Amino acid sequence: MKDLIFGDEIRSEIVICECSDCLDNSLLEEIKPNLVGDGQCFVNAKLVSRLTGALCVEGVVQVHYKNDTSFIRHCWNMISDKHFDITGEFKWPQNGYVAYYPFVSYELEEYDNLKLGQNFLSNVVDIAKKLNNDYGFKQTYE
Repeated sequence: MKDLIFGDEIRSEIVICECSDCLDNSLLEEIKPNLVGDGQCFVNAKLVSRLTGALCVEGVVQVHYKNDTSFIRHCWNMISDKHFDITGEFKWPQNGYVAYYPFVSYELEEYDNLKLGQNFLSNVVDIAKKLNNDYGFKQTYE
């Protein structure tokens, strides 16, 4: 496990459980056909939250894939202190390394008042951009 230094803060990498450790297999089979593609993690996390009551966690993920490294903003879920990522498990290539750093978690209802075009309640988009700049990694999204 690695620590991530962001300004004066230190964030610790967390363990991500397999979805089957947190969700019933029949529920997983119901969810999987409704997942949207990479880059839409917040939609998938909100779907899981709507069906299970799980919290939505916003954070950054350090991705190492095909000799490239970058930080991305990301949203995943948590139930009873167990973090799991439906998008990462079922929509991302499984031959890279991923490190998760949570910043804040929200109940599903807190997303009801998002402005048009806004996906995240926190500033994880700006955090990921700053981390990429600070560590000299390229931006992989806008």
